[in-house]
Amino acid sequence: MHSKSFLLFVASLLYVLPFSEKPIDREAFATEATEYSWNQFRGPTADGKSHSPNLPIGWNETTGIRWKTPVSGKAWSSPVVSGNTIWLSNATKDGRRLSLLAVNAKTGMIRKDITVFEIEDPMFCHPFNSYASPTPVVEDGCLYVHYGSAGTACIDTATDVITWTRQDLPCDHHRGPGSSPIVFEDKLFLTFDGFDQQYVIALDAKTGETIWRTDRSIHYGSDDGDFKKAYCTPTIVTHNNRTQLVSPAAVATVAYDPDNGEELWTVYHGGFNAAARPLYSHGLVVICTAQGDRLLAVRPDGTGDITDENVVWKFGKSAPTRPSQSVVA
Repeated sequence: MHSKSFLLFVASLLYVLPFSEKPIDREAFATEATEYSWNQFRGPTADGKSHSPNLPIGWNETTGIRWKTPVSGKAWSSPVVSGNTIWLSNATKDGRRLSLLAVNAKTGMIRKDITVFEIEDPMFCHPFNSYASPTPVVEDGCLYVHYGSAGTACIDTATDVITWTRQDLPCDHHRGPGSSPIVFEDKLFLTFDGFDQQYVIALDAKTGETIWRTDRSIHYGSDDGDFKKAYCTPTIVTHNNRTQLVSPAAVATVAYDPDNGEELWTVYHGGFNAAARPLYSHGLVVICTAQGDRLLAVRPDGTGDITDENVVWKFGKSAPTRPSQSVVA
């Protein structure tokens, strides 16, 4: 994992995604799928599910591989697919060059290697993490790539031109960035749960200008910033006709009004360093907290602190600390 290069393997899985994914009705799932693509972290429905009918169930070095392309750098982000292009955020191991790769989905040829940011003095990043861990998101002909406080950029997918950048959003990640950006109704949502600052911010997706910023109001129970860190990606949920940005953090999960950043409800569950993306299923938000209550389901209604009234169940054993979950029934 820490070698100078890694290989991008693409079996039939990535080959069929641009051509077989179908838009899903927004009311049925947490996030609206607006085009035939795997456009964000955990896919267009934000839950890791693909509705492609012909995905492979097995492959090895000699069968089931259409192509294999070596890629230099170190990045823990997931690929996103739009049309015939696979997009990969990337970084050098030292974090001085933050880049974006455009790969032809049919041939594996790297058609573009875009330098997005050059960082003179990168923050510390733990060897277990990378400087390009957040996954990009593609929406309406724009790709949004995020490297935490090191920078965020918008790229026109038709021209590969960077249309706007932001490098003025402060956060000491302490161990490196991890939260991925998401897009909803022309807003780009970014999450900063760092050692020194913890906040959620919405940018105008077309211009990059700030629409709102809301600082976390969580009672962390500690002044040590290490216990305030998290790496989660939020999810948009529509429950009982109320649309919410559900954003897990250290110690608690908060739902915000995506239009203005107003806090809707908070549930306390303990833990820190959470990384799993929340799920919405059966009228419940499912949250994995890494520590604390581990895994819990919350009814996403009410206002204020809903911990005592709206936690439907908890599961404290054998819950993973990093992988996101899926609901299959």
